[in-house]
Amino acid sequence: MNLSARGGDLLFINFNQDFSCISVGTKRGFNIYNCDPFGKCYSKTDSSIGIVEMLFCTSLVAIVGAGDQPASSPRRLQIINTKRQSTICELTFPTTILSVKLNRKRLIVVLEDQIYVYDISNMKLLHTIETSPNPHAICALSPSSENCYLAYPSPTPSPTSPFSGSGRDDSHGPSGDVLIFDALTLQVVNIVQAHKTSVSNISINSEGTMLATASDKGTVIRIWSIPNAQRLFQFRRGSQSARIYSLSFNLTSTLLSVSSDTDTVHIFKLGGSNRPGDGHRSNGGSIDGSAEKGSGMSSIIRRQSFNIGKNLAGSVGSYLPGAITEIFEPSRDFAHIKLPTSGVQSVIALSSTTPQIMVATSDGYLYQYNIDLENGGPCVLLKQFSLLSSLEDANGTEQQTPYNNSSSSILTSRKMTSYPNSMQPPPSATSYTNSAGGGTGNSRWSVSSGFRQSINGGHRNSILNSSVMMSQRPSPMGPLTGDDYGALGSSVMGPPTSGNRRVSSFAPRQSLSGPGPGMGFSLLNNVTIRDPRPVKDKGFQRNLILHIVNFLTQTGYPHVITNKNLTQPTNKDFQDIFKFLYLKLEPRYEFQKKFEDEVPVLLKTMRYPAADSISKTSLYTVGTPHSWPNMLALLGWMVDVITIIDKYNELMEAQQMSNAHNRDRDIDPKMDMTQVSPERALYHYLTRTYRVWMLTGNLHDSEIEESMAKSFLRRKEYAEEEVRSLEAMNDSRRQELEAARAEVSPLIALEGEQKTLKKDLEQFKKAIDHGVPRIEEVRMANEETRKNIMNKEHKLSDLERAKREVQEIVRTQTTTRAGLETKIEERNRLRRKEDGLKQLVSDLEDEQRTLDKRFQDGESEAERLITEYNALAVKIGIVPTSAKHAGGQDFELRLDLDNAISGSGRLYSIETKNRAERTVSALRNQFTTNVNKTENELMGLKEDLDHLEDQIADKNAEIRIKEYQFGLLSKKHQEDKESARTESANRQTFTESQEEQLQAMTLEINQNTAEADRLEQENILMERQAAQNREMYNRRIKEILAQLTEAKQHVEEQVGLVQTMASKEVEDSEQQKKHVRQVVAADMAMEHQRRNDPENLESVPERDLIFSQ
Repeated sequence: MNLSARGGDLLFINFNQDFSCISVGTKRGFNIYNCDPFGKCYSKTDSSIGIVEMLFCTSLVAIVGAGDQPASSPRRLQIINTKRQSTICELTFPTTILSVKLNRKRLIVVLEDQIYVYDISNMKLLHTIETSPNPHAICALSPSSENCYLAYPSPTPSPTSPFSGSGRDDSHGPSGDVLIFDALTLQVVNIVQAHKTSVSNISINSEGTMLATASDKGTVIRIWSIPNAQRLFQFRRGSQSARIYSLSFNLTSTLLSVSSDTDTVHIFKLGGSNRPGDGHRSNGGSIDGSAEKGSGMSSIIRRQSFNIGKNLAGSVGSYLPGAITEIFEPSRDFAHIKLPTSGVQSVIALSSTTPQIMVATSDGYLYQYNIDLENGGPCVLLKQFSLLSSLEDANGTEQQTPYNNSSSSILTSRKMTSYPNSMQPPPSATSYTNSAGGGTGNSRWSVSSGFRQSINGGHRNSILNSSVMMSQRPSPMGPLTGDDYGALGSSVMGPPTSGNRRVSSFAPRQSLSGPGPGMGFSLLNNVTIRDPRPVKDKGFQRNLILHIVNFLTQTGYPHVITNKNLTQPTNKDFQDIFKFLYLKLEPRYEFQKKFEDEVPVLLKTMRYPAADSISKTSLYTVGTPHSWPNMLALLGWMVDVITIIDKYNELMEAQQMSNAHNRDRDIDPKMDMTQVSPERALYHYLTRTYRVWMLTGNLHDSEIEESMAKSFLRRKEYAEEEVRSLEAMNDSRRQELEAARAEVSPLIALEGEQKTLKKDLEQFKKAIDHGVPRIEEVRMANEETRKNIMNKEHKLSDLERAKREVQEIVRTQTTTRAGLETKIEERNRLRRKEDGLKQLVSDLEDEQRTLDKRFQDGESEAERLITEYNALAVKIGIVPTSAKHAGGQDFELRLDLDNAISGSGRLYSIETKNRAERTVSALRNQFTTNVNKTENELMGLKEDLDHLEDQIADKNAEIRIKEYQFGLLSKKHQEDKESARTESANRQTFTESQEEQLQAMTLEINQNTAEADRLEQENILMERQAAQNREMYNRRIKEILAQLTEAKQHVEEQVGLVQTMASKEVEDSEQQKKHVRQVVAADMAMEHQRRNDPENLESVPERDLIFSQ
């Protein structure tokens, strides 16, 4: 709300989209406050700020200046990040910015005659809308990202509008139509023909499905559906014209609040009775502002005249057209507020966490009022905060007014204690929180006529408080009485308690000094109760640990939790779990004291039966064997309590929504005992009979009595129908149970598979034992190879010795000078040749050593590859010949060096390229087929289990609903039996027979419920076992396939490399042997020739004369 025209320090006030924060713009900067609890979140002192719009509770804020300097120009829009203290972007527009709207998808900038639509993710301009002059920036953007609708006044009247022919000239001014624009598709989706005069204020609910409009006259408020533009509700604010400052829905779209310049805030209920044509008016309806300023007698006269007019309209409304009856019959407000200060502008918001309304006024105050959702009427002022003083001081000044149910005016005011930024002020005396414990953003409380209590403060209290009897609990069929407030504790929505202390959602502990409401069996507080559970039994502890871990996992426990954390816990683990569970029960509680000092008090508050078993000393040593069983039992009890409360709340909601049976039109709804309680039906019957007697003097009315009789018959038929449906449901449950028992359990197949895997493991161990003797065989082959090399070295030494003998013979021979010269030349030649041979022999020896080393390395590598191959072959079941997948063939790989060296055989005992590869490929295909088959079977089993689980869940939900309905029927049956006993003996007999049938049905339902719970547990165990086995099988199969593929590639590469090396080495060895044979043969031939022809020495080449000199 822009307040710059008022001329004060306060320039702007507005709430964010979920009403959890309020932003304030002043001439010195801007501040952001948290609403509940009230406190400053962010502050920046700078130049004048005229607009401050937040994006929910994020750090993204859009601000517009209100000064004369360029930095604070009203034409300049800044998007800032309050967390990083940085400016994201700046936009400058041709004229003054009048308003800014944001949601998670779009940013809307409103000028006097233009509207700019931006994509908030990249600040890209998507569309520009030309509008008629709009100086008050009348525009609304849906907070929802899915239904992202923009509403603004239509420039000209719609041709189909019924108001367009009223005789006035609207061609150049704004009309009473509202245009609905889809900000996602950038198209106009509809035009709402809202009012005759121009629209003064519009608002869209949080879901983007409702539009509230008010005209310049301000007497009628209309609610429209989006985008269909169907009128849903119509309310009358008052009879005199007023300017509407603010329209606001609550987050659940069940209430609408309106503020105007009459200094009054009106609150309307969006219910079935408030639709157009239903002349409903609550007891607490407000009067017009002018009437409120008059005397008490004028107020009485005004209300009486209104009632007379309402009754008259109700009598003749069915004979008049709808357009005329709307004038007489619009609904009035349900509750109202009279502001303490006159002449101020106000912006309103309904709290997101409590049934309260917040009013921020232009004089710098924030008021918090409590709404009585049961009775309506004047709202009660709870707190008052000064926004202007908070601008100068970091601590907000809180002014609190004593409660006064009879009037909403301020009686007295006093200063409350200021709270620094590090602390939070105490919450309001009435607490309304979500039963799921998911935070304060999703408060869940009902405004229906049948269920007025807070989900957390009412029903949770009635379950946990052992002093509340069944007869004291409020019936969901009717509103609470005065006694119900005392039974349910101070947290129930009713007359607020005095004082400023925090009120827990648990029932208060009563003192023994005197009686009081809700005291009950408080004498048990001084009796030590022994825990009947076997808390020290190991089996009980394991089941409890599993139950707690499953609950924490499903409810979003923020820390890592395993069974080990609860088997060997630390103090921190226990504290984190306890705080998480306690916040589920009391979401708004804040742990302030030392944990060990605070927990005993909380246990007493929760009325934990075994609270005496947990001492302060045991909280310091949580993980000890003496202390931990009691701590574990406490956590299990808290989990069970939370589960029971959530299920009870679900049943309550289901009971409210159930309306499946048809009702006769000729039965008065207020006398239909299938809709209201018998007491209410009897009360309505008596009131109608009394009116007839007052008008006619007749004590009997045939129409009323016939309606009452039909109501009894309808209730009888409804009970019989319920009995038949329960019997049919029990029969179907029995059939499902028998079918489930007849099915073969998948555990049998899994156990067979486990036996097969154990057999494979034994065969693998046998294969390892079989490979040990093979190592000895390879070592023996290496020894034989070394012996062959030594024999060859001996032969070489013999040849050297023969050579020396031949040289000695040549040396002793006589020769001529010519022959000597010839021999010298021959000697030199032979010497050179001998040097070459020596070098060759040395090279051959080096090569021999190199080849030996390579041979040994190759032999080792081949042995390793063979061992790895055989191990993998044993693992996949193709070795030995008796293996599962061998097929009687020998796939075991052996190294045959003798055949490889001689060249007459293969290096390996089998051909890996042909036989082994084909077998492995076939086995791989078989494994793939088996895997696919197993996965298909597991998927089918999973689908069957999911289907069965869904059916069981649905049946359990139906059973719980029927059980609750049965409880209600049983209670009402007892009451009906007492009232009908005096009427007829036949009716008494019928009631007794019905009671016997209901008791038999109760016994059968309990048996079916226990059997269904057992079946559900079995299904859960089966599903977990199947999931574990499926995961184990998939992992093992994938590992085996990966190993097979990797081993095959590696073996093929290494075998090819070894074969190439072996072939090359064999060729080199053959060449060397051939060369040695040639040299030896040449020497022998020369020696033989020398012996046969000693004379012809010239023709015989000299071998060597090196030793002749």
